[in-house]
Amino acid sequence: MRADSDISPQNHRHKLSAELARLGALCNAQSVTLRSLTKAMGTRGHALLSLFLGFPFLFPIPLPGLSIFFGACIVVTGALMAMGKPLWFPKSWMERPLSANLLRKVFQGGEKMMLRLEVWIKPRGAFIHAYPWIKALHGSMFAVCGALLALPLPPGTNFPPALAILLLAIGSLEEDGAFLFLGYIAFIINIALFTVLPFLGIQGIRALWG
Repeated sequence: MRADSDISPQNHRHKLSAELARLGALCNAQSVTLRSLTKAMGTRGHALLSLFLGFPFLFPIPLPGLSIFFGACIVVTGALMAMGKPLWFPKSWMERPLSANLLRKVFQGGEKMMLRLEVWIKPRGAFIHAYPWIKALHGSMFAVCGALLALPLPPGTNFPPALAILLLAIGSLEEDGAFLFLGYIAFIINIALFTVLPFLGIQGIRALWG
């Protein structure tokens, strides 16, 4: 089922902190759905959705069951971005209930983070949207990071791919080459880190994050 973002009245550009504040205000009921979140996000596209789905994993808040679902959503979003396709999710994904209380805490924390980061964000990469292959590259990187988020690994392993998503999304959305460069570095570190993790075993991973 097609995401409802293209019919939302919120189709003009906002600061990312304002986007997060609006999403936090949306979480007043006991539960929200992916449909209601995508509708509230407006039309800023795949990178914005990847950013918001990755945000929960930047904070030390227990998120039982969300990493697999949100990670899978980011994989689909990134793959569609890489192929130049519009956002689309199965109806069962769109209607899945999510904890509004938990997401409200996440969005409030994300708003505070973005208010600090926005001091450093500025357009310095008009080339970002000049070539289709750059958008395809970023979509592929989002998909890989989403797959890493979805892995059933011990707590703490979600932060590195979530950080890469944050940096890449900010760089893409705000055309900020500096944040994109940091995102590329974070992505490479993730690839190296998750290549090594299988050789450490569960005890080794826990010791690494201990």
